[in-house]
Amino acid sequence: MTLNLDGFDRIRLVGDEDCGVGLQCLDCDDGGRPLGYLGDPFKDDLVTFVTSVPELLAVGRRHLDEKHP
Repeated sequence: MTLNLDGFDRIRLVGDEDCGVGLQCLDCDDGGRPLGYLGDPFKDDLVTFVTSVPELLAVGRRHLDEKHP
C-alpha cells in the first residue's frame, strides 16, 4: 500500500497530555480541534477517532483531497 503524501507538509501531528496524538491542518484553524485523534476518545462529533497510525494518515489524506485539492 502506498500513500500519496502531497500536501502533508501542511499537516502536523500534535501530542497531548493524555498521551494521544491529534492530526491538525495548518491551513484550517478550528480552535485547536484535531481532524483525527489516536488515543482514548473524548466527546467531539467533529473529530474522527482512529486506532492506528495508518488510519490517522488516511484521515489527513481525505482532508487534503476534500478541502485542499
